[in-house]
Amino acid sequence: MTDVEIAELLQLLDLLNSASPSNQEEDFMIWSSHSSSRFFVRFFSVLSRGLPPPTHSFLHWFYGALPRVVVFVWLVARKRVLTIDNLERRSLALPKICLMCMESAESIDHLFIHCSFARKVWRYFLRSSNMPGVMLASMESLLWAWHWRSGRKDAKAKWRDLRMAILWVIRRERNGWCFRNEPSSAERVVGIINGYVFDWVSVV
Repeated sequence: MTDVEIAELLQLLDLLNSASPSNQEEDFMIWSSHSSSRFFVRFFSVLSRGLPPPTHSFLHWFYGALPRVVVFVWLVARKRVLTIDNLERRSLALPKICLMCMESAESIDHLFIHCSFARKVWRYFLRSSNMPGVMLASMESLLWAWHWRSGRKDAKAKWRDLRMAILWVIRRERNGWCFRNEPSSAERVVGIINGYVFDWVSVV
């Protein structure tokens, strides 16, 4: 278990220990929001309206994207991808600089959003779709915002796969820079992303 999970477990145990159930009455379940005191599944859709989804809830395994890409984007959403800042937490001493831009320290938010190389790629697709070119502050906010994007079903499918392709290709190009000393260009990356999206949308 992680430190966060252990802390949450201890809080739950403290809460359970503080409860003082009565031995005088028989236990029974009650749903106070309905006159019958019963919970029905249809209530969930009402309760969940307007609430932000869990970080990884935009992923559905029947999407056209390759399974390894879906798993990778899930790891990005959970900030588990091995960027330099995450490797440092594992006691690995590495140069902190982002190899894609050589301007700032590498982190998940920087590599996929704030890096000047990544911004060129995002802005190309945002501009070509007549969307605002303002990027959000974190991967979590970006994925949530795109999860709720409205529009036709085919357009939503394209944008769903597009964000996966952008993240996947940026990471692939970063690894080429890092491990094979193969610099890339934003124009080349855009072409590769378009190829992925065409293939994935064709599958669905």
